[in-house]
Amino acid sequence: MQNQVKRRLNNTNVNVMAAIAIGAMLVFSASGMKAFADVIQNDIEATNNTVTIDENEATRVGYKVHATAGDTGDTTGRDAQTCNPERASVTIQLDIPTGVSASTSSLTFNTCEVYQYVDFKASTAGSYTITVKDAGAEYNEAPATVKLAVEENTPPTPTDNTGPVITPNIAGTKGDNDWYTSDVTVTWTVTDPESTITSKTGCDETTITQDTTGDTLTCKATSAGGNSEQSVTIKRDATAPTVSLVGGPEDGSSYFYGFVPSESTCEASDATSGLAGVCSVNGYSLAVGEHTITASAKDNAGNTASDTNTYTVKNWVLAGFYQPVDMGSIVNTVKGGSTVPFKFDISAATEFTSTTFNGNPIGTFTAKKVSCSAAAVEDAIEVTATGGTSFRYDSTSGQFVYNWQTPKGAGICYDTTFTAQDGSTLTAHFKTK
Repeated sequence: MQNQVKRRLNNTNVNVMAAIAIGAMLVFSASGMKAFADVIQNDIEATNNTVTIDENEATRVGYKVHATAGDTGDTTGRDAQTCNPERASVTIQLDIPTGVSASTSSLTFNTCEVYQYVDFKASTAGSYTITVKDAGAEYNEAPATVKLAVEENTPPTPTDNTGPVITPNIAGTKGDNDWYTSDVTVTWTVTDPESTITSKTGCDETTITQDTTGDTLTCKATSAGGNSEQSVTIKRDATAPTVSLVGGPEDGSSYFYGFVPSESTCEASDATSGLAGVCSVNGYSLAVGEHTITASAKDNAGNTASDTNTYTVKNWVLAGFYQPVDMGSIVNTVKGGSTVPFKFDISAATEFTSTTFNGNPIGTFTAKKVSCSAAAVEDAIEVTATGGTSFRYDSTSGQFVYNWQTPKGAGICYDTTFTAQDGSTLTAHFKTK
């Protein structure tokens, strides 16, 4: 009698199950020897035997032995229609193609209808066929064939929700919302590291030419991430501030040394950008000579203005020396050791009557030995002054007096000089005899 036993081995993964159906038609003779039928039947559906994955993506396939017919009654072998692994375990080998890695290369089954799983992965796109085989010929292995369709990874399209970055570059050291006096050049830097810039408006080099205030320059740019806009405010002020000197020396005036008015102050204003600090005054001096006072002011845009006054400081008026001293190129000849009275006047804005001025000596005397010149005109004087030699003002005569005691010795020449505090001088020449 001929019995047919059909077996099958199935596989499956998350999306698709690949089945191995191993079937065998067994014929047993009266002597118990095993024989094979001439037909092996298989009724396993294998329409989903292709698994599609990405490169380096793993998929899991399940394999099982499935009996296509029979029951679990007779196990003597005469009418055996039971699942073969329940009678004797079976090991199948996985034929792993090059380029595919598997978590195992063989599976051993001791029972039917129980899945065992294998993880497959391929790093290179392509089509791969995975087959199985067992230790005998009683299993139909064809339904266990699995095809892996490995597709190339496609990088995801990056998402950019941020617009481009726009940066204004303003010539000079000032920036946005600052004051400027003249044309300003602004260049724009537009970048977007995640997208391509598709359009720019107003982002080229721009120069403001109006003489106005409050210009606004705007740059707009669009990329795949969206639109961005950047603005800068350029405030213009081409008008200089007003500034003037207040008090102090008058323009074009002359003053005697020591009678110059105090330093001037300044007043300034600017109605547009406002003053940058306070105005300043420079050039004031009490020294003899011509001086120019300058008041300067600057506004926040950089405009400057100034106001100037020029004045002169004059020397004091020194009159003398009076007799008995001769002036000019005449050499006064006196006996060495005698005393010579120097008499003179000092005046400026008023007549001086004190030997001090502003807390300092009004002047000083010096006697300097010099060479005697034979060509000089000499005028002999015989004087012996009375009174002390200290410098004093004689209110009776209304003159300053200084009694100089000449050095002893003959044939010695001296230049005797009075130097006033303002630098003016009186000098007389002397020769002892």
